[in-house]
Parts: sequence; structure tokens; C-alpha cells
Amino acid sequence: MEKMDIFIKIFNCILNIIFPPKCCICGMIGDDAFCPECVSQIKYTTYEGGMTSSAAIYEGVIKKAIKKLKFNKKKRLAPVLSKIMLNSLPFSGFDVIVPVPLHRDRLRKRGFNQSQLLAKDISEFCKAPLLTEVLIRQRPTTPQFGLDKAKRVPNVKGAFCVKQPDMIKGKAVLLVDDILTTGATTLECKKELLSWGAAEVFIYTLSKA
Repeated sequence: MEKMDIFIKIFNCILNIIFPPKCCICGMIGDDAFCPECVSQIKYTTYEGGMTSSAAIYEGVIKKAIKKLKFNKKKRLAPVLSKIMLNSLPFSGFDVIVPVPLHRDRLRKRGFNQSQLLAKDISEFCKAPLLTEVLIRQRPTTPQFGLDKAKRVPNVKGAFCVKQPDMIKGKAVLLVDDILTTGATTLECKKELLSWGAAEVFIYTLSKA
């Protein structure tokens, strides 16, 4: 087993020499998904109280990173982005973490739920259970970014349902998503979670448009 571990390490070192890791945003060679220059360009938000917060502004580096994560399957960005969220996390005292779900058709097409990837690292750090099967998207919806403000609320109305209410009953929930625009999606999720017995729901997103 030790010989195999040594072989894997040597093989990975050779791969890094031939194909050195690069910043996913600008392409600069380095060990991290974000180079220091790109990190310095991130614009963070300021928490102003309430039950909803976002870590950064949806522009520049963060906007590019989210698009690369979602549409180019650059999943190595997820731990870096979740760390940004953890560094700015304003909430405490939540019992469980719930990611905003994708409909099964979109999940099958993309292969992963980006909100779940972000929530996973937050869950591990905060020692709060990650509940991925409690809240489901029961019908497909049009992507919110392609709709104007007036159409976003009806687009997601009734789109979510709670599958295992006993898992959230009487508990404080941290609801995690990647982007907050008008808040229609997260508020619809929050309404559903509260209606099935959640004591309170904090909304936390990576970015705010």
C-alpha cells in the first residue's frame, strides 16, 4: 500500500510538471484555483443585519468563477468559493444546512448542484448536518437570470416542496445558494421550509447581483 501511495505521489508530481495547475480565472500558473491577483479583485459585501446575506458582489472574478463552476464544470473552484463564504459568514446558531436544489433534469445534465458543493464545505467546517434530500425542486423552471423581475416570482412559485419535514421541524436552517438577484428563489424556498416546521431560515449566498 505504501508503494502505491509513493507511486501516486510521483505520478502527480510528474503531471504537475507537464501540466502545471493554473488559476481558473486568468490562467496564471500556481497551486490554487485563484491566483493572488484575482483574489485581490473580489468585492465583498457588508452585512447589514437581517436574515439574508451574501459574501461578495456578482461581478468580475466572482461572476467568472461562478460561470466556470456551473457551465464549464470547474469543480476545483468550489472549495475556494466556499472558503470565501466561510470567511464572511455572519450567521451562527443554525442547526442544519440546506442547499437550494436543482430539478432532477438539470441536475442530470450538469452532473452536480453547485449550491450543494458550496454548502458541503460550510457544513464540514461548521459541524452542521447537510440535508440534500429535504428540499426538492418538484418541477422544472426557467433559469431566473433569463427573466425580468416581474416574471421571476411566478416562475418559482410552487416549484419547491419539503420531502422530509421531520428533519427540519423546530430547527434553524441555513439555506445556501450561489447567486442572490431579486431573492425570488430563496424566498420561495424559505417559505416552504417555514411552512413545514422550520423554526427560522437564514439565507446565505456566495454572491449578490
